Parts: sequence; C-alpha cells; structure tokens
Amino acid sequence: MCETAAVGERIELEALATLYGVERGYHDVTGCWREASVEALLAVLGALGAPVATMADVPEALAARRAAAPTLPPTLVVWEGAPRTLEVPGLEAAEVVLEGGGGRRLAVDGTALTLPGDLPVGRHRVVARAGGVTHTASLLAAPTLLFGAGAPRRDLGVFLPVYALRHRGGRRVGDLGALEALCRWAATQGADTVATLPLFATFLDGATFEPSPYAPVSRLFYSELYLDLAALPGLDAVPEAKKALDRLTPCDAREIDYALAYRELRSVVDPLVAGLPEALRSEVDAFASRELDTYATFRARTARYGPFHAWPTPTPDADPREVEVHRYAQWALSRQLGRLTETGVDLYLDLPVGVHPDGYDVWRRPDLFVAGVSAGAPPDPFFQGGQDWGFPPLHPERILDDGLDYWLACLEAAMRSAQVLRIDHLMGLHRLYWVPRGYAPTEGVYVRYPVEPHWAALSIASHRWRCRLVGENLGTVPEEVEVARRAHGMPGIWVGEFSVGTEPGAALQPPAPGDLASLDTHDTVPFAGWWHGDDIETRIELGLLGPEAAEGERAVRARQRASLVEDLRRAGLLAPGEEGPRAVLDAWLAWLAGTPAGMVLVNLEDLALERTPQNVPGTHRERPNWRRRAAFHLEDLEADDAAGRTLALLTQRRKESVR
Repeated sequence: MCETAAVGERIELEALATLYGVERGYHDVTGCWREASVEALLAVLGALGAPVATMADVPEALAARRAAAPTLPPTLVVWEGAPRTLEVPGLEAAEVVLEGGGGRRLAVDGTALTLPGDLPVGRHRVVARAGGVTHTASLLAAPTLLFGAGAPRRDLGVFLPVYALRHRGGRRVGDLGALEALCRWAATQGADTVATLPLFATFLDGATFEPSPYAPVSRLFYSELYLDLAALPGLDAVPEAKKALDRLTPCDAREIDYALAYRELRSVVDPLVAGLPEALRSEVDAFASRELDTYATFRARTARYGPFHAWPTPTPDADPREVEVHRYAQWALSRQLGRLTETGVDLYLDLPVGVHPDGYDVWRRPDLFVAGVSAGAPPDPFFQGGQDWGFPPLHPERILDDGLDYWLACLEAAMRSAQVLRIDHLMGLHRLYWVPRGYAPTEGVYVRYPVEPHWAALSIASHRWRCRLVGENLGTVPEEVEVARRAHGMPGIWVGEFSVGTEPGAALQPPAPGDLASLDTHDTVPFAGWWHGDDIETRIELGLLGPEAAEGERAVRARQRASLVEDLRRAGLLAPGEEGPRAVLDAWLAWLAGTPAGMVLVNLEDLALERTPQNVPGTHRERPNWRRRAAFHLEDLEADDAAGRTLALLTQRRKESVR
C-alpha cells in the first residue's frame, strides 16, 4: 500500500528525517532533484530506530526526538591548536582522562566547557558533572592535517592485485612471497610504491563464498589465502606439512579456482599447526589478542555450521583445531607482511567501504550495523537502475556511542602493514546511499554520517601509524567532501580514462597538484581495452547501451583517441607515425609523470597491453570478477627491457617534474 502525506505531514516527516540525518532527496548526476518517497523515508527511519511504521507515528516520534538531546554528545572532537567551547546545561565540573594515563581538569565557566587545543593526539575521555549527574564522552584530539600532508611528493608506483601475481612454479593464486618479489623488483626500477587491492579475509568456500576483496569477512584481519606457504614459520620442523607442500602441483592457470586454492592451502597449514613446535606455539599465544581469539572461533564455527544466522541454538563449541589454524594464520601473516618493509618500497593498500553481511564484523558488533537496508549508489549513466552493494551500513549514531572504536580499529588494522592507504568511497565519511530491503536501488535515500569525528579518527590513526592517505573521490562527489578533503590535506584520485577531451588541445587535462594519478583502475578496462573500446562493447552486452547510444560512444572514443595522439605529439612525446597502443601508452604515461601529481601509479597490466578488466562493476555473477591472473610472470618483468625502459623514463620524468 502506497503511503501518502499531506503537505503539513510531509513537513513533519522531513523534520524527523533531518533530526536522524536522513536527507529528503538528492540531486542526481544531471542536477535534477530526486525527492525521496514517503515509504522510503519511513523505512530508513525505522531501520535507524525511529518509532515509526506509518505517517500516523511521525508526530509523536518527532516530539520524542526533539526532547532526546543528550547533555553531553557521546563523541567530541578538538583540533590541535584550536580550543573548543561547548554548552553543557547544568555544568558543575569536568575533566579529561588521557588515553595514555593521567588527566586534566577542564575550564568551566557557567555552562561553558572548554576543550583545550594542546591535548596529546589520541582518543581520550571527558567526564563531566552536570545537574548532579556524571556524564562521559569520548574525545578525539587530532591534528587538522593528516600525516604527510603538505609535503610535496613526486612518487612513482606500480599496481597489481596480489591474487593476480604469477611466477613460474608457483601456486594457483598469488601470495605474499610473490608480492615481496614484486616489491623488490619495483625498487630496482626506481619505483617508490607498490599498490594492490584489499588483503582482508574473504569467504573462500561454503555457502558464503565471496572472493571479492571489497566484501571481506572482516576489516580487522587479513586473508590466510595470501600466506607464502614456502616461508611458513615452523614448516621445516613438521615433516607432514613439508610433504604436503611438496605434493602440491604448480599451477599456471589464468583464472583462479579459489575453492581449490583454499583447500590446497589448508592441506599444508592444518598439519603444520597440528605439529607446531612448542616454542612457536608460545609465540602465537603471545601474539593473539582477545579479538583474534574471538575471530578465530567465529571462523571455526562458520566453517562447521555455515552463516552465523543459521547456527544451532545454543551456539556449539568451535573445533579447537580450526581455531588454532586461524590464530596461527594471522600470526604468520603479520610476520610475512612485516618483511615487506625491508624491500625498499612503500606498500599501498585499500580500505573497503563495507563488509560481508555474514562476516565477523557484523556478527561481532550487530549494534553498529543497520539491519534491513543495504549501502549502494543512485542511478548514473553507467548504472541507470542504481546499485545495491549488499552490505549493511554502519549506524551513524551508534558509532559515536562507540567512540568510533570500530572505525579506528579498521584503520589501524590496515595501517599496520600499509605506508599508503586508499579510503574507498570517501564520500561515505559524509553520507551514504541506503537502499531499504525490498526496494529498488532507484528508491534509496542518503543518510548523513558524523563528519568531524570520522576525519579526526583518520588523522589520529594516520599520525599514529605514520601512514599517508588517499581519498577515492571519483564520480559525483558533493563539494563539502572536496572541501573537507583539501582542508585535511588528503590527495584525491585522477584517472586518465575519465579525463580525455575530444578536441585537440583538450585531451590532456592534468591532475591537481598532489593527487594520485593513474590511467585506469581495477574497476575499468586497462588502457588497451579502453583504446579498443572494449568497455563500450561490454556495456552493450550488459544491455546498458542501445545501438544508437553505442554508435555515439564509439564516435566519442574515436575523437578521444585522435585528440590524445595529437596532443601527445604537440608535447613532443609521440613521434610522427607512432600511434599504436604501446607507443601512445608510453607517451601518455611520460606526460603524466611530468605533471605535479603526488603519485603516478602504473598498472603493470597496461605494459602487457592487457584488455580485460579485473572487475566489471555491477556484474556480480555475470563475469569472473577478481579471478583473472596477469598474462605475464614476475620473471618476465625482470627480463622485459621495454617495461624497464618505460619505468626508467617515468622515474626520470618524475624527478624533472619537481623543477
């Protein structure tokens, strides 16, 4: 039944939505206003905890919400060097309890409470006495600028997913040993950074199978699939495990069979853990935290009983052998990831915006995740029906009640291993598109998030772990997000395939100074695929382009190619007669390396003129996403004179761009 509302009722509904941070509509990519339906607003408000099912419930819910303002907000922010004063009704006294121990009495003037701007960077606690009641709040004390902000850089990086790495005689999936080899090779080529996709754990077998690195089991723990089996701690001390490793047949397949790769991994790790020497077992015990023990127990139960919502009641004990496997795996991963710091290059990782709905994080913290809705994206020219990403969004108020502990833990889990971290879907720090269950993705609404606390937590974590940050700001991003990004010194992202003009003189649009620049991404076709228009053909196959629109797209691409060639020639980077894809690729990269981009990131598959993307967004089942391995072996890179010459030229151009 369609819910309707008179003008006055709609005003009350929108007032309630505003108090809960729900936006009444949005401007689409064409600038048109899309007003949220009454039904969608009620559904999202209900998911947030508002006591509404129909319009008749709105007046009472609105009155209750207006009367529910807390005496002290659950999470406060103070920026370094900028004291902040807030009004606390009935304030009597207050102090801050410092994260590292000790405390400080806070200045109180009537109902005005002043938070000093010289607190140590970190997450502290404010304790205030007001109206005869003691109130507490988390206090995030942070520098305005993120770690590394403002320092001019002219870095060169190379990119390849870990799973896609191949070396002769290797496994059927890339691992940390292959990543280490890539890092060492990149260092010899003058690169500063090696970039890859998220390395968090994913479901690789059973009913919950999902290999996408953007649907992890958890944003707190890494994937055991990437363990370098030949370098497992304790391997030489356990003959059964060594024999199991020797029995594995090298696999050079281009498409990954994840279930088989996982079974092979377990055929080695399981006997190794069973026979692990006591000294190493003690090291695992010393490494393990309560959180890791809980995670390992969750994984063991999931392996035995499937998704957590289908577990028997009462919850059965986990298999202790399975628990030990996951404890050992995280310890071994920590050691192997730690070796990457010795390779001479920085590791660039990616923090996905969400987690698998059946994963550990949702099970562990159900209070933080919102049931009955999914995160997604509104319609755009590529996805005219919008997108439903399938994962539950975080609750914007409960994460504040939590003091952003979970968000900080996610950041720190990634930053322990990364020197550069990409924040996926940066706009999600400000607002996120929610699709209520049973609704089409076109019917979603935006929900706002606590902006200042999110940025403060980013700053705290980046300084604590000395990790530089990059914000994924592609697509239609509200200006407020860009203002905040620049204010905190976070580089954005520039992609060549999205930036080519159709007229000579307009093809080469440079990235903003300091931004990360690449020709393509894991969600686009590689350069050669773009050059040949493969992405257009894919959209035709998926029914996203009709014949007339497709012809228009092909004509635009032809003009883009021509203008790109012309402008590269004018820049002196492409000789007359040279207009094949490899020559244009090298010239375009050389031009990009000469811009003020903070980092130029080279997709190594571009150098092999690969045409197939790693992922086609919106084709969860239709395409073998996240399964394709590189066409070349690591040994080929080492012997590839053309790749070496390209990277040497880019290194030189990067140095010259400083002048």
